[in-house]
Amino acid sequence: MQKNTQLEFSFSLNKSLILSFHILLELALVNFISLYLHGSPQAYAQTLIQPPIILSQATSDDLIKQGEALYNESRYQEALVLFEKATQLNPNNASYWNWKGITLANLKLYKEAIQAYDKANKLQPSSVYLYNRGLSLESLKLYQDALSSYDKAISLKNDYVNAWIERGDVLQKLERYQDAIESFEKAIQLAGGSARAWYLKGFVLDKKIEKYGEALTAYEEALRIDPDYNSYIWLRKAYIHYKNKQFLEAIMSLDNSIRISQNSCDWHLRGTALNELERYEEAISSFNQAIKLNAYCAGDNRKLEDSYYGKGTAYARLNRYIDARDSFRKVLEINPSYKNALTALRALPKP
Repeated sequence: MQKNTQLEFSFSLNKSLILSFHILLELALVNFISLYLHGSPQAYAQTLIQPPIILSQATSDDLIKQGEALYNESRYQEALVLFEKATQLNPNNASYWNWKGITLANLKLYKEAIQAYDKANKLQPSSVYLYNRGLSLESLKLYQDALSSYDKAISLKNDYVNAWIERGDVLQKLERYQDAIESFEKAIQLAGGSARAWYLKGFVLDKKIEKYGEALTAYEEALRIDPDYNSYIWLRKAYIHYKNKQFLEAIMSLDNSIRISQNSCDWHLRGTALNELERYEEAISSFNQAIKLNAYCAGDNRKLEDSYYGKGTAYARLNRYIDARDSFRKVLEINPSYKNALTALRALPKP
């Protein structure tokens, strides 16, 4: 932290100076809160390294430029102060209202963000403002209203790829699956390929209408564009391979998912596939990783006790009955009504 830092201000009693001083006070308050939250003088000093443009000559454009810098640093509350002041100085600039809207949305103030987008769009109809409005409506789970916003955005700009993608996502949430797929396909056609559009198309085919072969093709297209786009794609590929008893392919997909982002779903399914291949020691290692992560897996409704059960099964097949018994007992300790574990425990040779 630099010592003896001096801030020099030239004061004159005029309207613009008073406005600038008000901005200074508001930003000082925000920075004080930041200091309080971070709990160190160094954190506060960091906020002063690039002081905001708040001198008497500051224009609304100056405020927007500084606000953008703060926004790009994820300092949304501070940016909002400047965007608010910019809209007060120049309330007829639509882009200022849009900046205010996206900042409010990042602060999860979606209703206020929608009001800002509405103001921007009233001043200057724009596909971007309507698209941003749709995102906030979607965050509020107002899917029909969000769909209307995306449709209006597309009516202004028919080749708006992201609007077609989000339109498809809203349609699948409204359970209009074929319409959703058609929207994703339009985005793919316009973009010449889009990892997100292929992924979401695959998700609908896979999870909603159970067309696994077509889903696998869509997932593979997404991964061809970007192999690291989303670990969940690799996981869903693995589930489809597993359903088709393609256990080696499932493990390869899971290894890629784990490479991007480890989660208990990956390790549990990997252990299950290894059990099917009679690679029991490796299976036990994978189940141990799933247990260590100890998270509910929404992908297959798997719980912690399922990994203990898989581990116990591997031990039993290795004739390691003491370890198997311990694993099955752990299952029943977590879930006493787990019938398969009770049956497996009773089937083990008596000690």
